Amino acid sequence: MTTNSFESDFEALSEAQERMYAHIGRYLSRAAQLDSMVSNLVAVFVNPLDPDKVRPLLEKPGAEEKLRLLSKVLPDEISDGHVLIKQLRNINESRNRLAHSAVDSFNDYFAGSSDVGGKVELNRYGRDPLEFDLSKLPKLELDQQVVIHVMYAVLMGHVESRMNSAPMTTVADMIALEGRRKESLFFIPETLHYAQAMFAADKSK
Repeated sequence: MTTNSFESDFEALSEAQERMYAHIGRYLSRAAQLDSMVSNLVAVFVNPLDPDKVRPLLEKPGAEEKLRLLSKVLPDEISDGHVLIKQLRNINESRNRLAHSAVDSFNDYFAGSSDVGGKVELNRYGRDPLEFDLSKLPKLELDQQVVIHVMYAVLMGHVESRMNSAPMTTVADMIALEGRRKESLFFIPETLHYAQAMFAADKSK
């Protein structure tokens, strides 16, 4: 291997690493934002007149406990609410994998490549390593971003239904409602269709 070839491969590896860590960093940051949104939604459903009384009680429970609470307090009228809970659990599982482990050996997967990709073993420091497909990072991040907006749509839909004394609608209907707001990410047709497909793909409990 020539010096120029080595430098070129090393540069490609470094760029791929940067993209990988950028995806992971955004994912973990948004996970914290999503955790806060779950707390807010639980508080609103438990005490819609004064949610601030409930929020302090949600500071200590972990993410999984909050999701259990959310599944219990989601109004029955939200018939597809279990799909939202499933999406949130998937996001939390990926978050835990990325937050509590590290990528140790990925040179073979990145050298000479301009894309993030390849299956690696996540080092969990004394526990059995986990296999993780780094090529899924962009898709995981997209799913997470869309679910954040879905949570906002559910909150706004709930508020609007109370203000208008209208019956609670499904999450899919709330996404469509939010899609008509010009400042919403769902105002972009591709994003709206992606979110709707996410909830149409799995209706099983």
